[in-house]
Amino acid sequence: MATVFQTQEGDTHFEELVDFIGQLIAAEIARLTESQGQDSQAAEALKEKEGFKTFTSTAKKALKEAKYEDFIKQILQTADFFGKDAKYYSSVFQVLTALICRLAQNEKDQSRLAEPILDFALNNNKCSLSMRFKALAILFNFATNFPEFRYHVLTRIFDLAHKTQKPSIILNHLVNLQGHADTLKLDFKRELELHKLALKLADTLEEKNNKERFDVYFNYLTKLNSNFNKSVFDENKTEIKSILTNILRKFPRNIDFNRFVALKVVGEFQSVDKVLYELLVIAINGDLESYSKWKA
Repeated sequence: MATVFQTQEGDTHFEELVDFIGQLIAAEIARLTESQGQDSQAAEALKEKEGFKTFTSTAKKALKEAKYEDFIKQILQTADFFGKDAKYYSSVFQVLTALICRLAQNEKDQSRLAEPILDFALNNNKCSLSMRFKALAILFNFATNFPEFRYHVLTRIFDLAHKTQKPSIILNHLVNLQGHADTLKLDFKRELELHKLALKLADTLEEKNNKERFDVYFNYLTKLNSNFNKSVFDENKTEIKSILTNILRKFPRNIDFNRFVALKVVGEFQSVDKVLYELLVIAINGDLESYSKWKA
């Protein structure tokens, strides 16, 4: 679908990007063509990739006709051609994101034009995780004029981290959560949404990462505590109960849970589930008989 926007007169780096990718495609197709007689895998790969021979002409046509969304999609499709080996793609994402930021007049434009990159990052399993995270990071860092869009990209970064189920990736993003929130100057509601995404990530971690898991729990409860009122409590009762239940079920003895009980938002939970709350207090105080019966 064409947009009403135009790039600045004299821009050539978008065509240069097309030529650069086209040359790489042509070189790879030539290599596969030469190898197919001796290598059956090369022959199969060539069949899959011959459709990209027309990339340069179709991409330039979309650019000339100002069909920028089509242009962006065509560029991203070439990532499939190179798969996990496209080390140069950081530059590609930077050029595409610069184009999007130039064209977008408001948050809505930014979101619409960037949607192909978001979809690529979340769903393109042919490309490396590193490439997909890099695409999101570049979008996040470039779109400084659109805070709502940046927040949306940040939630997609957390979604992709969750999809990986890889503890190292998940821990890396959990550590950076507060920094991101501070950078975006999020209000209480938005920051709480971010902490809820962190809860989802934390619950995928293994037992050996219990300290990091319980830090996420505590940070979420502390955020609730910072703006505590009945409405906030009622809207988050489900998450609070899940946290307290997880604490009791796992309960590593090297974690100090007194800090949890000291929070007003946790103390208020007595009115919702007195038994659960009292079990937590009993376990923390070291009288584990009732707690052990419950856990069994």
